[in-house]
Amino acid sequence: MAYLTQERIQHQQDALYQASVERDAWIDKRANELLVEYPAEPFNLASRTLSKNVTMSFFGSKAKAAYEDFIHALAWAQAEKEWEDQYGWAA
Repeated sequence: MAYLTQERIQHQQDALYQASVERDAWIDKRANELLVEYPAEPFNLASRTLSKNVTMSFFGSKAKAAYEDFIHALAWAQAEKEWEDQYGWAA
């Protein structure tokens, strides 16, 4: 009986791990799909109503790196939200 219980526990752990892997893969795929929709350069997000000083902050390597971090965070957050909305009840 102890072996059967241990086998059930192991099966549950394996199923949870597999579900986690599938969730992460779905989120990664969806986030990458969302990333394609963002402009390639940060200055493309600049509004015409911004001052020249603010608009100039969109240029440069540091701005590009910060923009990359920003859009990645947004894409992954949106993908996680979509997964939760679509599949969260089954998790």
